[in-house]
Amino acid sequence: MRHISYFYIEPTAEAKSTFPELAGAGSAELLLEAKLTSRYWADRSAWRPGTVAKAVKLLHVAVMREYDFLSRAEDAQKVLGSDAISIQVFDRWWTLRELDFDEPSEHWEGYLAALSKNIIPTDDPLVDEWVKERCAPP
Repeated sequence: MRHISYFYIEPTAEAKSTFPELAGAGSAELLLEAKLTSRYWADRSAWRPGTVAKAVKLLHVAVMREYDFLSRAEDAQKVLGSDAISIQVFDRWWTLRELDFDEPSEHWEGYLAALSKNIIPTDDPLVDEWVKERCAPP
């Protein structure tokens, strides 16, 4: 079975106070932007949520190093304190929180039908037709 893990990445307090000075306001804004990401993994492998999280951390640092102002080893050393792609660099500057999305919104459609008399049209024909289909009597 294929699984998907969702992660929220946000800067640490140290990053918020340090990056504007070390990277400049415009560049710091890129480093301080919160991100939502996901990663697929198979249950018939050695991968588990903890190992997936470590991979996401490494990938995030690698993505940050793609910015021109961090692409050179000297610049990464100045701003990030290291030119390494490592979990330690990630953990100093960002936090990673796994989000629990075990219940996709498709499971909520019964609630919509139960309250169909209270639904106000959205003025989006696609959504309004979808609501009408979900709320039609059997």
